[in-house]
Amino acid sequence: MFALYDTFNERIISRHRKIKRVVRACVEINRVMTGDSYLPMTIKRIDSDGDIVNVDDDTLEYFQHCYDRFCNSPLSEIF
Repeated sequence: MFALYDTFNERIISRHRKIKRVVRACVEINRVMTGDSYLPMTIKRIDSDGDIVNVDDDTLEYFQHCYDRFCNSPLSEIF
């Protein structure tokens, strides 16, 4: 399972089974932030014991690729 992780407050924002759902949650949170607000977020993995662990570089790169592709899509405004 994957988690959208708030690196500033060091807590889980949301849990998802797929990386693309984590991307959508990240985009939605960034979209509703107002007043030049920013929340540093990353993706983490939740293992079978419930511990939060870092993802490998390939997963992190795939997350960034999906995020960039989704944000630059002309259909990204239709949610």
